Amino acid sequence: MKLQEATAACVGIADDLKEVKGWIIGTNVLGVTGTLTAGGALASNVVKMKKTESYVERGSGDESKKKLSFSEAWEKFDGKKTVLGDDGKTYDLSGATATQIENGEEYPVSGTDIKLKFVSTADDLGSDKEQYMVRFNVVNDPDLKRYDVAVKGQVAVASRSVELKTPKADEKKAKQLANLTTGLLVGSAASNVGSMTTSLISINKVDSLISKMKSCNSKVGELKLIKSQLEALEVPADDAVVAKGVQIASACDRFDISNMDKVKGLMTSSTITSVIGGAASVGGTVTSIKSESKVRDTKESHKLNVATNVLAGVATGAGVATTTTSAVSIVSIDKDISTAKSCEGALK
Repeated sequence: MKLQEATAACVGIADDLKEVKGWIIGTNVLGVTGTLTAGGALASNVVKMKKTESYVERGSGDESKKKLSFSEAWEKFDGKKTVLGDDGKTYDLSGATATQIENGEEYPVSGTDIKLKFVSTADDLGSDKEQYMVRFNVVNDPDLKRYDVAVKGQVAVASRSVELKTPKADEKKAKQLANLTTGLLVGSAASNVGSMTTSLISINKVDSLISKMKSCNSKVGELKLIKSQLEALEVPADDAVVAKGVQIASACDRFDISNMDKVKGLMTSSTITSVIGGAASVGGTVTSIKSESKVRDTKESHKLNVATNVLAGVATGAGVATTTTSAVSIVSIDKDISTAKSCEGALK
């Protein structure tokens, strides 16, 4: 009778432990996912802030009307600054500065004895021009021939194009990053809801297991007591029933209830951190969306972006905590799974 009671009390514990472990592994995976998505959201939002502040500060709508001054265009010009004069010689202007040209200074041509004197007029270098004309005389030419070269014609246009594209590119990139940030925070929120759910299921399963383990420990304890009594009465150990009882009593060694209490506590912590992570992710999603609607209000947008960063950081930390507690729980539960497997073998 006692043998049957012990069997009924202890059978199935191994399978129940494996099921609980499966739910905890699920929590761990979701914790890792929540950590990565929240961390990714934090990183993308930090970059988005810089891009947003860049294009808002520099403007994005009227940039195409901007004219570069000659000095700006000359400094940005990365094309060839060599000119073929009417005398068939090539003159290198790469060492000339915008100041020398604007002030009409003399410029020594590198590697020669020739000097050039810039004679560009204000009209040549006026910022209302689509192209800039750099004019000079060859100083050591007795006829003082003038050589003209449209140095900045195409370059000025190219430089203005760069000025135009940069803020628009920043604006486009900022919007892409904003969408990425919001999407990752939504993913983080979903992961945290999932890990909270699996944690709660684990806790309920652990409660049931603790009750079952206590019953098993109690019945195995009774078998051990009977075993001691039989040994005192010198009942042969080769009796089939006695031998089975001895086997169960030895294999189904007392389950560590305190270990399961520890697992329950860890999964309770995991539930709490998942709730915190989920709330932070939802909050971050809201502030991320709001920051885009306030993008032209620099001060308000900055506040919302900072709030998004903080909330994403909290969600990341919560994800790390959930991952850690669930990982420790898996290690702890493995101890009882080992005992349960031995017990199951003896019960067959």
